[in-house]
Amino acid sequence: MSNNEINLIIEEFNSYSQFSDIDIAKIVDFEIGYAYRIASFAIENKFLKINLLRGIMDTIRRIESSKNDWYKKRIEFYLLKPRFAVAVTKKVISPEIYDVIIAAMNLVDVNIDDNKKNFKNFKYFVYFFESIIAYYKFLLEAKDV
Repeated sequence: MSNNEINLIIEEFNSYSQFSDIDIAKIVDFEIGYAYRIASFAIENKFLKINLLRGIMDTIRRIESSKNDWYKKRIEFYLLKPRFAVAVTKKVISPEIYDVIIAAMNLVDVNIDDNKKNFKNFKYFVYFFESIIAYYKFLLEAKDV
Protein backbone atom coordinates (compact mmCIF):
# COMPACT_ATOMS: atom_id res chain seq x y z
CA MET A 1 0.00 0.00 0.00
CA SER A 2 1.32 3.42 -0.91
CA ASN A 3 0.88 7.00 0.25
CA ASN A 4 -1.47 7.49 -2.71
CA GLU A 5 -3.76 4.79 -1.34
CA ILE A 6 -3.73 6.49 2.06
CA ASN A 7 -4.68 9.75 0.34
CA LEU A 8 -7.54 7.95 -1.43
CA ILE A 9 -8.88 6.74 1.92
CA ILE A 10 -8.72 10.29 3.25
CA GLU A 11 -10.54 11.55 0.13
CA GLU A 12 -13.22 8.89 0.62
CA PHE A 13 -13.64 9.91 4.27
CA ASN A 14 -13.95 13.52 3.17
CA SER A 15 -16.77 12.56 0.80
CA TYR A 16 -18.99 11.53 3.74
CA SER A 17 -20.87 13.87 6.03
CA GLN A 18 -20.58 11.61 9.09
CA PHE A 19 -18.78 8.40 10.03
CA SER A 20 -21.92 6.29 10.48
CA ASP A 21 -22.83 6.93 6.82
CA ILE A 22 -20.01 4.58 5.84
CA ASP A 23 -20.93 0.92 5.63
CA ILE A 24 -19.31 -0.84 8.58
CA ALA A 25 -17.87 -3.55 6.30
CA LYS A 26 -16.06 -0.86 4.31
CA ILE A 27 -14.50 0.32 7.57
CA VAL A 28 -13.50 -2.94 9.26
CA ASP A 29 -13.75 -5.84 6.81
CA PHE A 30 -10.79 -8.19 6.34
CA GLU A 31 -8.45 -7.24 3.49
CA ILE A 32 -10.74 -4.65 1.86
CA GLY A 33 -11.70 -2.47 4.82
CA TYR A 34 -10.02 0.82 5.62
CA ALA A 35 -8.67 -0.47 8.93
CA TYR A 36 -7.06 -3.53 7.36
CA ARG A 37 -5.50 -1.46 4.58
CA ILE A 38 -4.09 1.05 7.06
CA ALA A 39 -2.70 -1.74 9.23
CA SER A 40 -1.07 -3.25 6.13
CA PHE A 41 0.45 0.13 5.30
CA ALA A 42 1.76 0.41 8.86
CA ILE A 43 3.32 -3.07 8.72
CA GLU A 44 4.93 -2.49 5.31
CA ASN A 45 6.42 0.81 6.42
CA LYS A 46 7.03 0.03 10.13
CA PHE A 47 4.86 3.02 11.01
CA LEU A 48 3.07 1.97 14.17
CA LYS A 49 4.07 1.16 17.73
CA ILE A 50 0.98 -0.47 19.16
CA ASN A 51 2.17 -0.68 22.75
CA LEU A 52 2.64 3.07 22.88
CA LEU A 53 -0.94 3.63 21.73
CA ARG A 54 -2.31 1.96 24.86
CA GLY A 55 -2.87 5.29 26.64
CA ILE A 56 -4.89 6.65 23.73
CA MET A 57 -6.93 3.44 23.54
CA ASP A 58 -7.56 3.63 27.30
CA THR A 59 -8.89 7.18 26.85
CA ILE A 60 -11.12 6.05 23.98
CA ARG A 61 -12.50 3.25 26.18
CA ARG A 62 -13.10 5.68 29.04
CA ILE A 63 -15.02 8.02 26.74
CA GLU A 64 -17.04 5.13 25.37
CA SER A 65 -18.02 3.75 28.77
CA SER A 66 -18.65 7.10 30.44
CA LYS A 67 -22.21 7.75 31.59
CA ASN A 68 -21.90 11.38 30.47
CA ASP A 69 -23.82 12.65 27.49
CA TRP A 70 -22.01 13.41 24.23
CA TYR A 71 -21.66 17.09 25.11
CA LYS A 72 -19.31 16.15 27.98
CA LYS A 73 -17.67 13.23 26.18
CA ARG A 74 -16.77 15.43 23.22
CA ILE A 75 -14.27 17.38 25.34
CA GLU A 76 -12.17 14.25 25.89
CA PHE A 77 -12.75 13.24 22.28
CA TYR A 78 -11.27 16.51 21.00
CA LEU A 79 -8.31 16.11 23.34
CA LEU A 80 -7.43 12.93 21.45
CA LYS A 81 -6.32 15.04 18.48
CA PRO A 82 -3.33 16.61 20.27
CA ARG A 83 -2.49 13.21 21.76
CA PHE A 84 -2.32 11.75 18.26
CA ALA A 85 -0.18 14.72 17.20
CA VAL A 86 2.25 13.95 20.02
CA ALA A 87 2.26 10.32 18.89
CA VAL A 88 3.56 11.53 15.52
CA THR A 89 6.36 13.54 17.13
CA LYS A 90 7.34 10.50 19.20
CA LYS A 91 7.27 8.35 16.04
CA VAL A 92 4.53 6.12 17.47
CA ILE A 93 2.46 6.68 14.33
CA SER A 94 3.40 8.11 10.97
CA PRO A 95 2.10 11.43 9.65
CA GLU A 96 0.14 9.45 7.03
CA ILE A 97 -1.69 7.40 9.65
CA TYR A 98 -2.25 10.56 11.70
CA ASP A 99 -3.89 12.20 8.67
CA VAL A 100 -6.25 9.24 8.22
CA ILE A 101 -7.18 9.20 11.91
CA ILE A 102 -7.87 12.94 11.92
CA ALA A 103 -9.99 12.60 8.75
CA ALA A 104 -11.99 9.89 10.55
CA MET A 105 -12.30 11.99 13.71
CA ASN A 106 -13.60 14.90 11.66
CA LEU A 107 -16.65 12.76 10.81
CA VAL A 108 -17.67 12.26 14.43
CA ASP A 109 -18.92 15.49 16.05
CA VAL A 110 -20.88 16.79 13.05
CA ASN A 111 -24.52 16.87 14.18
CA ILE A 112 -25.11 20.17 15.91
CA ASP A 113 -28.34 19.20 17.64
CA ASP A 114 -28.16 15.42 17.69
CA ASN A 115 -25.80 14.06 20.33
CA LYS A 116 -27.14 10.56 19.78
CA LYS A 117 -25.93 10.59 16.17
CA ASN A 118 -22.58 12.03 17.26
CA PHE A 119 -22.15 9.19 19.74
CA LYS A 120 -23.02 6.68 17.00
CA ASN A 121 -20.31 8.28 14.84
CA PHE A 122 -17.92 7.99 17.77
CA LYS A 123 -18.74 4.27 18.07
CA TYR A 124 -17.84 3.86 14.39
CA PHE A 125 -14.55 5.62 15.10
CA VAL A 126 -13.93 3.19 17.99
CA TYR A 127 -14.61 0.22 15.69
CA PHE A 128 -12.22 1.72 13.12
CA PHE A 129 -9.40 2.37 15.57
CA GLU A 130 -9.80 -1.00 17.31
CA SER A 131 -9.72 -2.73 13.96
CA ILE A 132 -6.51 -1.00 12.91
CA ILE A 133 -4.85 -2.24 16.10
CA ALA A 134 -6.28 -5.77 15.77
CA TYR A 135 -5.27 -6.13 12.12
CA TYR A 136 -1.85 -4.70 12.87
CA LYS A 137 -1.30 -7.34 15.56
CA PHE A 138 -2.62 -10.05 13.24
CA LEU A 139 -0.42 -9.01 10.33
CA LEU A 140 2.62 -8.64 12.56
CA GLU A 141 2.09 -12.13 13.93
CA ALA A 142 1.50 -13.56 10.43
CA LYS A 143 4.70 -11.92 9.23
CA ASP A 144 6.73 -13.58 11.98
CA VAL A 145 5.30 -17.07 11.33
